[in-house]
Amino acid sequence: MRILFFSELYFPNISGGAEIFVQLLAENLVKVGHTVYICSIADSYKRSEKNGVNLIYLKYHNIYWEYQHSGNSIGKAIWHMIDMYNHFFRHDISLIISEVSPDIVHTNNICGFSSIVWTIAKERHIPLVHTIHDHYLMCYRTTMFHNNKVCESQCLSCRFASMFAKRGSQKVDAVVGVSQYILNKHLENRYFKNAKVTKVIGNGFVAHQRPKIEREKNVIGFIGSITPVKGVERLMDDFNRLGNNGWKLKIAGKGSDNYIAFLKRRYPDINVEFVGRVDPDEFLSSISLLVVPSLVNDTFGRVVVEAIFNNCPVIVSNRGGLPEIIKDKQYRFEPDDSDSLYHLLREFIDGRIVWNTVEIDNSYLIENVVKEYIKIYRDLMN
Repeated sequence: MRILFFSELYFPNISGGAEIFVQLLAENLVKVGHTVYICSIADSYKRSEKNGVNLIYLKYHNIYWEYQHSGNSIGKAIWHMIDMYNHFFRHDISLIISEVSPDIVHTNNICGFSSIVWTIAKERHIPLVHTIHDHYLMCYRTTMFHNNKVCESQCLSCRFASMFAKRGSQKVDAVVGVSQYILNKHLENRYFKNAKVTKVIGNGFVAHQRPKIEREKNVIGFIGSITPVKGVERLMDDFNRLGNNGWKLKIAGKGSDNYIAFLKRRYPDINVEFVGRVDPDEFLSSISLLVVPSLVNDTFGRVVVEAIFNNCPVIVSNRGGLPEIIKDKQYRFEPDDSDSLYHLLREFIDGRIVWNTVEIDNSYLIENVVKEYIKIYRDLMN
């Protein structure tokens, strides 16, 4: 098969788990004999190849490239207006599809491209698969989180901003959610009404020998984007409430310099270390406990599965797709309960809850994920 992926970002431009997964899926499709092209957005036109995957980078067609610039409030408003249905990409996308002549078009994060990619693919009568990684199609912030609370429904501005995406989603032949939560969220809001296939397939992982690193004793860890919506302040608040008990908080990941400086000023007395970007396996193999304190409805939680692979104890927020991975309620806390995480941390430190090894769900292994997608591709082609 000739498979053409559209993904806003691709190696080396990586922002989160979606890009990591798309690269893993593409390279493993090549390994089993398929021809794969990736079309993504960059700061200039270029062609490349990596691990057998043909890479096509299109220059962004908006007032700035979102990966590099955030823009001011007026600039952001203009950017989102263009991104509702980006006509400026029609010519380039049409040429790429004509050149590749794919059997399948598989879209992932289409922010930047916009839903026009679906229109062009269906004009060519090419089977179309879309994987939902976040809330982008429903919320221009991609989080459905505003004013420090989860949005239970779309606000007026998001309904307006997403009207072309919703209409375009009806052209998709197969829709995959990385969790039951995010798939249901879209189907309940009448997205993808005409999809012949609706399925949950989690992001894939490679099973490999984990590094043998001696765990630091009495260390609670966080790894991810250091932003308010990821609950870093909530974790630091509750860690501070634990008092001086010989435990250390280690925070890994990327955040703005201003926000990290604010956190350091707000919590001057706790034993915390900001370690920046690290190798996830090494980090998870060394800490005593991972906490994923997201205030938003995370759609998947790649780091949670990575923690399980490393047999690292993990406590997660009871939101979004995280409970689908950590099914045992004793390792989940309620973000709306101001004492819930604190009590869990206290119980773990005191030894009143003990991590039981969670079996690896084989559906997360990349070879099984590849088989699931190939089945969808072939069903649509037939």
